[in-house]
Amino acid sequence: MDSAPIYLSLQWLTAEEGGRAQPPPGPEYKGIAQAEGVDEGWSVRLVFIGATSRAEATFLVPEAAEQLGATFWLVEGRRRVAQAQVVTPSLRPL
Repeated sequence: MDSAPIYLSLQWLTAEEGGRAQPPPGPEYKGIAQAEGVDEGWSVRLVFIGATSRAEATFLVPEAAEQLGATFWLVEGRRRVAQAQVVTPSLRPL
């Protein structure tokens, strides 16, 4: 069972910063979310809201959002590609 959705503000890292050449095209992205200083990751599904800087996120494991905290990284392999900030745990931002 997936988690309840949370809403995120995303800052994608540029290729020069070690991230992607460009943000994913959308409308959704599936990847791994990882807390700072932790080797384990959580599977996450993002559905972009308009631009790729805002998204609705659901996790395969319901307790993942609680474990990650308010700010976490999206990673591809060992490479950080975006920083995610929870903007509200349960309400879609206006």
